Amino acid sequence: MRYVIKPHALLALAPMLLLSCGGDDPPSQTPAKLAAPTQLSAEVAAGVVKLSWKDNSADEDGFLIMKQVDSGAYAELPMTAADTTSFQDAAVTAGKMYMYMVHAKRGAELSDASNEAMAMP
Repeated sequence: MRYVIKPHALLALAPMLLLSCGGDDPPSQTPAKLAAPTQLSAEVAAGVVKLSWKDNSADEDGFLIMKQVDSGAYAELPMTAADTTSFQDAAVTAGKMYMYMVHAKRGAELSDASNEAMAMP
């Protein structure tokens, strides 16, 4: 038995065949999540608190340092430049307890926080 496809049937199938031949979607260009800084440490020296950390992200715009005074709310310090791994906080008072944490920042995106580091000048 022989099958014959009529022209009007072929016209009806053509759009479905074309839709099923679509190419692959281009790969997503979403950048990888920013890696959090690690190994944050705080050292008191000559009336300043010296912070240092390990930069684990390759494409941050900078680092956002958060500072807490005597168990109060955390406040933002000015953002550092990209690839920075240290900061000196001179706005400290002897006898007060300071807690710090650091985030990598890219645009509006923040990494998870680093560990916390404490200092008391």
